[in-house]
Amino acid sequence: SEEPRPRILVIDDEPRIAKAVARLLAANYETEHCVDAVVALERIDAGERFDAVVCDVLMIPLMGIGFHRELVERASPLASRVLFVTGGALSASDHIYLQDQGCELIRKPLRRDVLLKSVRAILSR
Repeated sequence: SEEPRPRILVIDDEPRIAKAVARLLAANYETEHCVDAVVALERIDAGERFDAVVCDVLMIPLMGIGFHRELVERASPLASRVLFVTGGALSASDHIYLQDQGCELIRKPLRRDVLLKSVRAILSR
C-alpha cells in the first residue's frame, strides 16, 4: 500500500496567499489551508491530524507567535513542526521567541524551492 502523504496545514490571514502557498506544496503533500489561527487550533483540538504547519507570523485575530504558544501549552507535537513565514518586519521579542523555540522562519515572497526544502527539514524533525 502507498505511504500516506504528509498533511500540511497552511495558515495565512490573506486567503489569496493561504491558497497560493497550499498550491505550491500540493504536488508533494496533502494540503489544507485556513485563514484564521483560532480556527486552526480548533481543528487541531478536534483531533485533525497534520504533520506540519506553515504559518504566517503577522495575522489577526491571533498572531503566529500566539498560535505557537498555544501549541506549546497543549504539548502538541506540532509545536516543533511549524514553519513561519513573514513578509513584514518582526518585533525584537518575536525574533527572540522564534530563536528560543528553535522555529524556522522564511521570508515572503516565497520561492517554491526554499519552501519545499524548509518543509522537508521540518518534517524530518
